[in-house]
Amino acid sequence: MADPDLRRHKLVLRFRQLDTNGDGYLDRDEYLSLPGRVALAHGQSDSGPKVEQATGTMATLWEQMLRHSDGNDDGRISEAEFVRAFEVEPAMLAAADQSWRQLFAIADGNDDGYLDRDEYVRLLTTMRVSAADAAVSFDSIDLDGDGRVAPDEYTRAVYEFFVGAASESLGANVFGALRP
Repeated sequence: MADPDLRRHKLVLRFRQLDTNGDGYLDRDEYLSLPGRVALAHGQSDSGPKVEQATGTMATLWEQMLRHSDGNDDGRISEAEFVRAFEVEPAMLAAADQSWRQLFAIADGNDDGYLDRDEYVRLLTTMRVSAADAAVSFDSIDLDGDGRVAPDEYTRAVYEFFVGAASESLGANVFGALRP
């Protein structure tokens, strides 16, 4: 069943996970640190080509978010501005899709094109999702039950997280359990 407040709740959850210093704002450095943090969590250099590519993509996405949602021009994105960016700007999701794929590629430490449970859990815990929630998320998006997540399974779940308004959708809990 569709819940009109669910989408907003998910966007608030995602914002709070990205706001690593907890100050209520997302700034450029905080946002662009994610690819390097994912690489380090997977035993890689935080300055390799995959990280540089993902950081570049995320820098472009950051500029789009600022253009579409930074109403007070302070160069930071508040929770309300983040929610507004993803609620009203469909182009944000298209741009974000590329960054999701690039983060997936960084987390794919053995370059087999998939994330096993350990790689997936490390990816999500780097994004401030609990290990328990990450494991549940893995199980929910490993649609064929082969013990690994393909890039398309991951990006579909993340996309549904951002657009879905049903708690039963594939991506409803991809970034952790939705708690009131």
